[in-house]
Amino acid sequence: MKFSDGIEKDLTTFNEVNCVRHCFLGNFLHWVDFAKDWTGDEVIVESKHGGVKVHYEDDVPGPGQNWVY
Repeated sequence: MKFSDGIEKDLTTFNEVNCVRHCFLGNFLHWVDFAKDWTGDEVIVESKHGGVKVHYEDDVPGPGQNWVY
């Protein structure tokens, strides 16, 4: 799995084991203040044969990148 530069700057990765990555997307330091009251959302992304690129809707592909929607 790959993340766009826009996602990378907002991403906190907790761990990655056997190609499974657990991350938080957003301002993690700010989230800690509200953790007890916030249920949040969860996204599970899997790919058996291929790759996944995660990006914000308004991200612009960099030079040489080709995103499929």
